[in-house]
Amino acid sequence: MKSTIQDTFLIGHARRMRKSRQRHKENDPEA
Repeated sequence: MKSTIQDTFLIGHARRMRKSRQRHKENDPEA
């Protein structure tokens, strides 16, 4: 059960990072 929670947490974190990265690209023309 612990590993399952960790997996969901990691997936959510990765999604969040990807979203923030995309937003950063759109907001940063230099990137």
